[in-house]
Amino acid sequence: MGGYGLSKAALTAYTLQQAAAHPNLTITSLSPGYIKTAMTAGSGARLTPEQGTVSMMRCLFGEVTSGYYYGSDALRSPMTVTRDPGTPEYGGEENPDAATYNR
Repeated sequence: MGGYGLSKAALTAYTLQQAAAHPNLTITSLSPGYIKTAMTAGSGARLTPEQGTVSMMRCLFGEVTSGYYYGSDALRSPMTVTRDPGTPEYGGEENPDAATYNR
């Protein structure tokens, strides 16, 4: 696992720990997606900065569950496999099948 993946694993662990430690708060983690900016120019980023706020807006103002991870389309995503935007929302199964959540 590279540095990026390791940082995401650490964030996930921290989210779970904080949610358990502070049950009176709603603690989530989210992905804005791969956003088109000057820094990502030419690297295949497709989402506008406005599109990158979808998940954040749901976590701030919508119905969410503490300790969950929300993908760039604002749907709950598994923490053990990737989930592409546009695929079904993670249903909480113990061993999610990556084929279900990836195109």
